[in-house]
Amino acid sequence: MTILKKAPLKSLAFKSLLLAALPTGVALAIGAAGSITWARPAKPDPAKAIVPGGAAMLKAGKYKDAAAYFKKASENHPGSATLQYYLGMSHIYNSQTAEAELPLSRAVVLTTDNTPVHKQAADMLLKYRRIQPYSCMQKCLRPPKSARWNRKQMPLMIYVSDGKMLPKVFDDALLSKEELNAVGNWAKNPSFVGRLSPSQLYRPEYKSAITDGFKQWQWAINERVIDYRFTADATKADILVFWCNELRGLDGWTYLPLSKAGDVHPAVIMMSLQRAQGPTQPIYKQRISVVAAHELGHALGLEHSPNKEDLMYYGTNHTGIPSNGDRATVRALYSASTDYVFPLTSKQ
Repeated sequence: MTILKKAPLKSLAFKSLLLAALPTGVALAIGAAGSITWARPAKPDPAKAIVPGGAAMLKAGKYKDAAAYFKKASENHPGSATLQYYLGMSHIYNSQTAEAELPLSRAVVLTTDNTPVHKQAADMLLKYRRIQPYSCMQKCLRPPKSARWNRKQMPLMIYVSDGKMLPKVFDDALLSKEELNAVGNWAKNPSFVGRLSPSQLYRPEYKSAITDGFKQWQWAINERVIDYRFTADATKADILVFWCNELRGLDGWTYLPLSKAGDVHPAVIMMSLQRAQGPTQPIYKQRISVVAAHELGHALGLEHSPNKEDLMYYGTNHTGIPSNGDRATVRALYSASTDYVFPLTSKQ
């Protein structure tokens, strides 16, 4: 880990630092590299009026004052990734790289990976903290938005079925929003799960493989970032785990409870049993644990990571063990103000 002894302004390219503070819809020429133009958002960013005062403090070398200024501003506007970025940079300039980690990670988590704030915060974290958190902006939403559970209402209740499959019409299919809402409503009926048929490919040890995979997030429970418990009552579960024989070649798929206002539905994790047959059958139990850990990450609100060493990497090389990048991402997401907070079925 590289610890910054002193951070002179010229070493951190102050012109680049100010990039995040530009008003929306304004183009800035950056040397010979051309220009960057922001698309005007639906709502004005409060940082537009706030950043110049703190940026002036940074330029004058008043790093502690700038940190206090941006800390207060970020507390008043906790959803502003730009203010989180400037709070982190104030700590960097004040040689407090450890204190910079969380606000810079929030700036990464709360922005899409093609935005200047995201790129600059990610660069600083890699340079000074050797970590690579990633965006948690849900791409299934237009425009992408951040989402997570309410940590104050935890523990989340998780139901893992004994090989039970949703009605056959859903096998090898990805659920539409309407179908997902239907499953959520059916799950509120105590007799629903009892009427479901188990897969012939299912074995009892696969359930323990699921719970073993979920245990990879125990560190977050220990740090009181999240909490969860298992339940045998599907009607009181916030996350449901079902099985299917095929899933369009995928090992697993997670549906977030992004229901319309007034509706409260659980998240649904689908686990494919396609690899539980043929030459992949002997190692399938181990594979389940890896996939389960990955899918629980999605259920917590994490998106895919572009980094191969991360559990949430979108390819097939994930190890089943959360990396430092995964950990930084979860800490940032669950300490940030997000666009959407999932309602807990278990608390209704």
